[in-house]
Amino acid sequence: MLEITQKYCVNEEIKDKLIYELKAKYEELNRNVPTALTNLPLIKGRYSYSVEEIEETLKPFENDTIEEFMHKIVINECFIPDIPDISNEDYGIASYIPTIVYDDVTRNYNAGDPIMMRTFHYKTNVMKCLNNLRHKLRDYEKYEFLGHAYSIIHFSDLIDELSKRIFITSLEYYGRGDYFHCILTSIFQIERILRALCIKNKILNLYKDENKIVPKGLEYMIGELKAKKVLSTKFLFFLEWLLSGSSEIIPENIRNKIAHGLSDVDQFKAIYTENNALSIILIYLYLSKS
Repeated sequence: MLEITQKYCVNEEIKDKLIYELKAKYEELNRNVPTALTNLPLIKGRYSYSVEEIEETLKPFENDTIEEFMHKIVINECFIPDIPDISNEDYGIASYIPTIVYDDVTRNYNAGDPIMMRTFHYKTNVMKCLNNLRHKLRDYEKYEFLGHAYSIIHFSDLIDELSKRIFITSLEYYGRGDYFHCILTSIFQIERILRALCIKNKILNLYKDENKIVPKGLEYMIGELKAKKVLSTKFLFFLEWLLSGSSEIIPENIRNKIAHGLSDVDQFKAIYTENNALSIILIYLYLSKS
């Protein structure tokens, strides 16, 4: 980062300030990292959180039976983060670094673009929510969670019999730790459930194209559901960010990536994860109450 600042920052006053800040931050990290590492729990994934932070977040659920906990998951959407609202003042030194990021729909952003920090904060909070959920689920038998998840879907009026059968197969894969088949089994069925929700709320989701009746796409349905306030704003934001390419921040868009072919092994590893599998289970659970 020092080399980047020295090479690309043309304002000498800003450059000197940034170099000073970067050196100070480097020295602070060298002092604090050894101490911090001794206080972190072993949690799989890209992010780590202190035990105290996790326990504080999970206090509202500490005495819950599995039935009570599942009810809170579905009704309160408590493991989906709020929509990020980051001001320009929060970017700090990152806004001066000439980084370019490309997403999978040919848009590009530099580090000073507000969308970059909103994306970073949102993705971090998603990972935190999912890690907290996984941590709490250790309090119950694995098949208690999976069984109650299926029972919620089973009694849903919105989800049809085929989607229910597909979901139970997906849960079986999740229980075995087979996140590849868990995701592949159920990810495309979400669009069918959303289409049923549109019909239920009298949202037109078909159009005529050269004398054929063609279904409108996922992005259109999410937009219409958002406009009619059929589902919560934060749930639709999460759904749009994870599955589509029209998010207000840089999207994960995993549905599109899977449907149109992955570009490399790293993309494969990033998509077929426990957190993404758990996210799809959560989406089914949240839709079941609609």
